[in-house]
Amino acid sequence: MNKIHLSLKKEKNKAKYIIDSFKKENYDYIELCHRLDKNTSGCMIIAKNKKFLLEFQIKMRILTN
Repeated sequence: MNKIHLSLKKEKNKAKYIIDSFKKENYDYIELCHRLDKNTSGCMIIAKNKKFLLEFQIKMRILTN
């Protein structure tokens, strides 16, 4: 496995760990919205409800098109 692939695998594991940690805190709804700038230090956008998740996804599609 090359270093780039290994690094991407570690990043996915970090995101999963963070989401799982929030879920353990008894939130009703936690979902990863977006990983901004994931190729560097990154910033994760996490939704605490389905309404925000859907609205955020729509806005990101508009901004990226």
